[in-house]
Amino acid sequence: MKHQSRRLLIAWVALLVAVIVLSVLPGQALPAVGVDDSLMHWLVYVPLALLPTVAIASRLTASLAAILMAPLGLVLEVAQMVAPGRRFEWSDVAADALGVMAGMVLGWLVRPWWRSRADLRIPV
Repeated sequence: MKHQSRRLLIAWVALLVAVIVLSVLPGQALPAVGVDDSLMHWLVYVPLALLPTVAIASRLTASLAAILMAPLGLVLEVAQMVAPGRRFEWSDVAADALGVMAGMVLGWLVRPWWRSRADLRIPV
């Protein structure tokens, strides 16, 4: 694993941890960001799918890692049902899934360029 791909993988894991933590925090603990909630979900799930799609060399592993972000969004949305000041919203689940799809499409468009830099790929 070379430095560039390692950085992408670290960024992906850091984003994943941040999304999980922020998703289960009580509503009053969240900062106001001034962006529509569904748009925020979409903007977060695009890179959650894009990063593994681009960085992981194995097409199957890359696809699986990216696709699993959609059910993660559903699980986190269900978890919000027990967090004070939070609630389950189907629109957030849909935004997560659309973000995953967009991230994967963008990732597959960028992937050939990234893979042409073979020394930078994660050999998973």
